[in-house]
Amino acid sequence: MNENVSLPESDYQTILAIIDKLYSCECVTEVKQIFEQNILKLVDAQGGVFLMWDRDILDFQIIEGFNIKDSSVKTFKNLLPYNQLSITAINSNRPVVAYGVDHDINELESEISLMIREHPEYEQDDLSYLHNITGVIAAVDRPEPNLGVGIHRLQPCLEPFTLREVRIMELLRPHIIKAIRFVVLREEFHKYKSITESLTNSTSAFALVNECMHVLFLNAAFQNLFSLQAGQLLQEPFSAFVKQKISQYRPDPADMTSAGDLPFYNSGKETFWMTLIPVTCPDTLDEPRWLIKLKPVMEQHSRSALEMEYAKLTHREMEICWLVKDGFDEKEIATRLFVSPHTVNTHIKNIYRKFGVHSRTELIAALYKEQSS
Repeated sequence: MNENVSLPESDYQTILAIIDKLYSCECVTEVKQIFEQNILKLVDAQGGVFLMWDRDILDFQIIEGFNIKDSSVKTFKNLLPYNQLSITAINSNRPVVAYGVDHDINELESEISLMIREHPEYEQDDLSYLHNITGVIAAVDRPEPNLGVGIHRLQPCLEPFTLREVRIMELLRPHIIKAIRFVVLREEFHKYKSITESLTNSTSAFALVNECMHVLFLNAAFQNLFSLQAGQLLQEPFSAFVKQKISQYRPDPADMTSAGDLPFYNSGKETFWMTLIPVTCPDTLDEPRWLIKLKPVMEQHSRSALEMEYAKLTHREMEICWLVKDGFDEKEIATRLFVSPHTVNTHIKNIYRKFGVHSRTELIAALYKEQSS
C-alpha cells in the first residue's frame, strides 16, 4: 500500500477554490467552464458529461458535455445501460467509481460494440470520442442516482485514473451535484408555468418557499402532509428544520469531508428525505427562494443512511460504513480514503459500539434493517 495516506496540500487548496467557483455559478455554461478550466486540469482529464433525469421535478432529461462535440454527447445516453461502470455507480454504495480502481477499462470496448449492434444509426464520427476513451470516473447523486457526472481521459493519455483522482471527485461531488441542480432548475424556472405544472402532478411532495418560510407554491402531496395553503407559513418544527438545512447548504470549507447533517425529517408518522434546491424565478428580483422536495424513506440507500443517523455516526464513519457494505476490508478502505489502517480500525470499533454490534455481519444486518412505519 502507498505509505502516503493523504492528498497533497495543493490538491486541497485547488479543491476549495473550485468549490467556491461552483457556488457562484448562475448558468449551465458557467458550470461547464469550471469543468473545462479547473476540474479536468486537476484530475488530468480531457472531457466529460453530466446528466440529470429527475422525473419527480421535470419530465425531461438533460445531458451536457464539456470538451465534446454535441453529436458525440448523444451517444452516451444509449451507452449507459451497457456500461458496467455506470451500473456500479448507480447500484453500489460508493459515490464515485473509476476504471483502474473499480473496473477494467478493457470492458468498455465490448460494451461499445454491443451498443453499436443494437443502435446501428450512429455514424463512425459520432463514435470516435467513445473509442478514444482510456479512463472514466463516474460520480452520482444519492440517495436517488438521478444526476451523474462522467470525467474522461482520452488517447494519447493512457495512464489509468488512481485513487487520488477518485478521492478528489468524492470531495467535489456534493458541490458539483448542487451546482448542476441549481443551474438546471434556474434555467427551467424561466419557463415557470411548465415547471409548476410538472410539480403539481408529481407524486413527490414539493413546495417553493421564500426566506421567511412563506409558501409560494405547493403541490397536492405537500398539502396533504402539512395541511397548508399557498401564502401560509411553514409550520414548526418543519420550518426550523428547513432553516437549519438552508444554513448548512454550503458546508464550512474548513471541514471538507462533511456535507452537514443528513436531511431526514420525521413527521411523526413517516420519515422523509429532503432535497433542498435554491431557485430563481423571472419575478423574484433576486429574493432567495428554495424548492423543497420530500420523498418517503423507502429505497435501501436512504434506509441505511437513516440507520447511520440514528446511530449518530460521523461523516467519516458513514464513509467507512458504505465501503464495509460494499465488501471492502480495512486495508482497502484505508487506501481508498487516504487514511491509515489504524485509523480505519478505530473508526470501525466506534461504529460497532454505536450500532451495538460485534462483527461486520451484524453491522450489515443492522444497515439493512427495515424501517418501522
